[in-house]
Amino acid sequence: MRLHVLAAVAAFSVVAYGDFGGVYLGSVPSVNADGTKFVFEWNDSIWLASTQGGIAQRLTPEESRECWPLLSADGGRVVFL
Repeated sequence: MRLHVLAAVAAFSVVAYGDFGGVYLGSVPSVNADGTKFVFEWNDSIWLASTQGGIAQRLTPEESRECWPLLSADGGRVVFL
């Protein structure tokens, strides 16, 4: 499990593309129990991505200011402030 967390943290500097061209200083990653996906905070929004890489999905609207995401063990729910 620790290896998945480290891989997710290392990978999420390059996973989110789209309007911003890339994420370089995302923070507060949270990985689900099987290590397949994680959420993180970047640009005042919450994002979801695969630990295998790829394109991250924004979970919160652009006009909101969300922080401290936590992904449930089954990966089905995200809570945040």
